[in-house]
Amino acid sequence: MRWLGILTTTLLLIALLVTLASAQVPRRLISMSFSGWEELQELAASGVRILNYQGQVLAALATDEQVERLLSAGREVRVLDAEPDPDRYYLAYVPDGDAPIALAELDGRYPYSHGVYIVRALPWQVEGLLAQGVALVKLPRSVQLGGAQSQGIFPNLDYSPGIQAMVDVVSPTLLVGQVCKLQDDDSQAYCNSLGTRYSFATAGLNEAAAYARDTFSSYGLSVSYDPFSFNGYPMNNVVAELAGAGPNGNHVLILCAHYDSTSRDPYAAAPGADDNASGSAAVLEAARILSQHRFDRTIRFVLFAGEEQGLIGSAHYASLAAERGDLIDGVVNLDMIGYETVPPEDHIVEVHAGLDPASSALADALISNISEYGLQLAPEKLTTGATNRSDHASFWNEGYPAILGIEDMNDFNPFYHSTNDTLSNMQTSMMVEYTRACVATIAELAGEWTDQSPTATATRTATATLTPTRPLVETTVTLQGGSEDTYLYQYAATSNYCLEPLISVGYKQQNAGLVRFDVSSIEADVTVVEATLQLYVAGWGGADITVGAYGITRTVRVCEATWGEAQAGESWGLGGANDGKTDRRSAAESTVTTSGPLKWYSFDVSDLVQGWVSGELENNGVLLRAAYSMGSFRFASAENGNAGLRPRLIITYH
Repeated sequence: MRWLGILTTTLLLIALLVTLASAQVPRRLISMSFSGWEELQELAASGVRILNYQGQVLAALATDEQVERLLSAGREVRVLDAEPDPDRYYLAYVPDGDAPIALAELDGRYPYSHGVYIVRALPWQVEGLLAQGVALVKLPRSVQLGGAQSQGIFPNLDYSPGIQAMVDVVSPTLLVGQVCKLQDDDSQAYCNSLGTRYSFATAGLNEAAAYARDTFSSYGLSVSYDPFSFNGYPMNNVVAELAGAGPNGNHVLILCAHYDSTSRDPYAAAPGADDNASGSAAVLEAARILSQHRFDRTIRFVLFAGEEQGLIGSAHYASLAAERGDLIDGVVNLDMIGYETVPPEDHIVEVHAGLDPASSALADALISNISEYGLQLAPEKLTTGATNRSDHASFWNEGYPAILGIEDMNDFNPFYHSTNDTLSNMQTSMMVEYTRACVATIAELAGEWTDQSPTATATRTATATLTPTRPLVETTVTLQGGSEDTYLYQYAATSNYCLEPLISVGYKQQNAGLVRFDVSSIEADVTVVEATLQLYVAGWGGADITVGAYGITRTVRVCEATWGEAQAGESWGLGGANDGKTDRRSAAESTVTTSGPLKWYSFDVSDLVQGWVSGELENNGVLLRAAYSMGSFRFASAENGNAGLRPRLIITYH
């Protein structure tokens, strides 16, 4: 049967070459006008890779053949960049008249729409642009248009006394207190507005994240960090979940805001009261109220970091949600909901819906509830003119319905991105009313759920009534992008490879991988239901192998580990961490037999992760060791250029 193996290998190589050839068809960065949602869908279906659309102009990647076809159809197409670099593209919103100065050092800058450029920027250049007052939005590699699972879920529901009761307990005092806490330097007197939550001011950002996590947790919600990094800075989104109790419990509604801030002196002070302690406070207050009820659908309360650097945190979260297949029925994003000029105090607010019909329906639900519950806001719905300069746009890019709630941009906050964006310059009544509108809308769409547990049958000796108990809430956390890894190579026994984009495993057991995730964000008293280590094979040597995942029992420093040493000056019991008594567990947690490259492989590490979380086992990571064979595999590492392919650890616990 040797011929069958040769044939199989040949077919795999041919398929790989065809895939690579297809990927190498050159594309150009173009811009062109479009007429509406239907035309966007037609362009996407034709293979044009849309990166952004706003107003009546779009940016896309298109092949020469596609460009020629558009030109032949009478379309005006501008080629902006003949050699695109999609991973570096940002939308740059430049202050009036400052474009030549602000963008002078970039190697790519292309006029896109009024006051907006598409630029190519490296991560280190982003901070310089922000310091000059340029607002940035990171462009995705492509935009997904619409999610079929989300259509038609927003019926016109009537006034509800139960929802009115939830609306009525929104506390202006607690909302103001949250803004004070977020804008503060905690070492100073209360409500001092001297703090910073700048994404690159790690201590301030982490303090705010921990405060949000603890606040959500105090409401009885399941809370986790969603870690990511940008420009070498680690950051965390904070995710709290109220699990759905009804038949639609696998469907999700999200209320979110960004908690980071900026100013022209962001390391010293960036109080960010309106932008965006106001939206963050609303999410925290809504969580306090809604957590006391049970709903059919799951509700997630999410606070994002990295928004001011181009929606980095929400893009990370939305991308992983789409990859997991999360059924997100709607996202309400709040950003700057606490400023208006006094007078006239006209209470005008904007609801940005965009062009997706499902997002438009979500906006209609919010606007309807403003009227239904007598709230003092004058909402205006934006479709064609909707902005993508806040975190809702990250969900649009993944095909999820989403809206932005924001104050009147024609009455713009003059303290925006300054050290004077403080509570004293806000009009908090608008924040209170917006919070009430969101409580009503999320409660209405999630559907309050009453437990219908049966009553036990009476017996001759006693009458017993079953007391309904709330089921254990399971939380699933995906850790990706924050791992440490390297590989150990027998014939380079003193070399460390922690900065390499690939992890080599196999070939006569000469290469072994080492992967470690930080799980300290998970509470020690949880029960791990399942934990899966997932690795993507980016290359191979042409033959399959069997790989085991072993818990490492010796203290390791990943970026010092070599074939000979677990850390500088401390040798393994046997080279390559191969002593089953002192280096690693003698038996693998699980094994996988591969079946070719360019796919994900999963290892069950549930017992190991339970030990790490509880503290019963020292978290030294996992050793990837192959059975003896001529085959070799190369897994994408934490340094891989494609962030979506980096190792991930998926943990479900209660």
